[in-house]
Amino acid sequence: MKPLFYSCMLVGLTLLGPMAIAAPVAPQTTSQQTIQGTSVSLTPPPGFTASRLFTGFEHTQAGASIMAMELPLPPDAAGSFLNRMSAAETLLTRGMRLLSVKDMPIGNSPGKLMLVSQSAGGTDYLKWIGATTVGDRALLVTAAFPAAEAKTLQEPLRMAIANLTWRPGEQVQRLSGLPFTFQEQGDLKLSERLSNTVILARNGAKPPIPASEPLLVLGAASRPQQANDIAQFSRLRLQQLPEVRDLAETSGTEIAVAGRDGFELIATAADSRTATPLTVYQAVIMTQKAYYLVQGIVPTTSASTYLPIFRNVTQSVVPQL
Repeated sequence: MKPLFYSCMLVGLTLLGPMAIAAPVAPQTTSQQTIQGTSVSLTPPPGFTASRLFTGFEHTQAGASIMAMELPLPPDAAGSFLNRMSAAETLLTRGMRLLSVKDMPIGNSPGKLMLVSQSAGGTDYLKWIGATTVGDRALLVTAAFPAAEAKTLQEPLRMAIANLTWRPGEQVQRLSGLPFTFQEQGDLKLSERLSNTVILARNGAKPPIPASEPLLVLGAASRPQQANDIAQFSRLRLQQLPEVRDLAETSGTEIAVAGRDGFELIATAADSRTATPLTVYQAVIMTQKAYYLVQGIVPTTSASTYLPIFRNVTQSVVPQL
């Protein structure tokens, strides 16, 4: 099923905004540091520490971050991936304006390095985005920083991306460093991890997942200011679900997960490509620092089987922030 998975593959799209939750201060080093849950290592500039909320580093005082995301690729898609990710039209769909693009190695593999601009929360940001592929894997590394900090951060962050190390064949603990824990339920097994997001599919099937199969995505993000009304926030969040049409809520219920407040929504929809009737599940779990999102889609014909499984996964979530 494409809606949730492919939405995660667009440049710069994670559950995170430009600002992230402060991490404990760690000793600085000039050697490369491995990003937990990935096969990427890089040397962050001074002041950056490992993030607890996403796969990368953050400088909380400057409002800057470096995030790595490894992605699976369909067969023979490497060339088109790089061209699509560096296209001005693609970036514009995510609210980013392309300032420059250059062919250059990223992690010893041919790639592209882009500089883009974006505004968020009343602040103008610049972002370096490095993209490369090896076989059926792709890597996106995004270094975001306020435009006002360009003089001190633009070149060090460019160098961090240009000199990173990527080992796509290396075995890694895929759930290491996630800001939450959860338990697989039923036949929904871990399929992929994309930064701070995990994807569960039937029997762990690898993407792309067809519209005839169930899909469940779990992720975390810093708590936005407008999240005091959890029901309203949940409904707004549901409307951001891409590649579905005719989305209509059928129920909304307050829930509790691991002692935290939550809100569950059930809706009907249709796949925008195949018109397959779908049932959509969403649960938002709120803490003081973050919110946790569980989104599931299943063909309506299988909803009675998979909605209880979606709920069981949600109830297994234990927030770490």
